Amino acid sequence: LDQVMAYAMTELAAQDVGGGPMSAALLKLVVLALLRRCLVSTNAWVERFSILSDPPIARAFAEMASRPSVPHTVQSLSHAVGLSRSAFMARFAAAFGESPMSLLRRVRMRHAADLLAANALSVDQVALNAGYQSRSSFTRTFRRYYDSDPSEYRARARRDSSHSATPTEDAIEESNAA
Repeated sequence: LDQVMAYAMTELAAQDVGGGPMSAALLKLVVLALLRRCLVSTNAWVERFSILSDPPIARAFAEMASRPSVPHTVQSLSHAVGLSRSAFMARFAAAFGESPMSLLRRVRMRHAADLLAANALSVDQVALNAGYQSRSSFTRTFRRYYDSDPSEYRARARRDSSHSATPTEDAIEESNAA
């Protein structure tokens, strides 16, 4: 699992030709491996994922999680997993306790927060990667989830990571020599 995840992250970062489909396929493998692990795990926090034992719903979730920038709709997701719209909605709500679009929004916001914290893309690029064509719509939704603008969130994440950074080897050697 770690190797597939590392390879998927390398593909995402490289942004080579064909990297998008390759990353999506690898992330689907990661999600499915996690799902399988969750179904046999005795850890209490993992048991929440047993709700994904419904294969079509698990596939829809994997699609949403691996490709958050795609303009998913209830219709496109239900069609992709071979369920009617009403059956898909009922089974998804039973599995997650919320609508597919509500969960997709949460997945997109978590993805956006991770991208902002990584500080590799502009806010406009993060918005597009999170499935938003409009920066203002993205910012409005992000504010609702994180109580701050994307730029503020990025600055806070940068400050937090610099404060929690581990000491450098030179600093460790200096303290050992003293």
